[in-house]
Amino acid sequence: MTHEPLATAVREAGARVLARYATASRPPGLPEVLADLRANDAAVAEV
Repeated sequence: MTHEPLATAVREAGARVLARYATASRPPGLPEVLADLRANDAAVAEV
């Protein structure tokens, strides 16, 4: 009996969980949105 299918399923599930809950996958919060708005305002003011 081989455990390869089980190991593959566990690896794939782990990758999905990591992708779902990693901080890089979350939508931007208020501080990030405000920083982007300020950067945009600064870029527009320079033009």
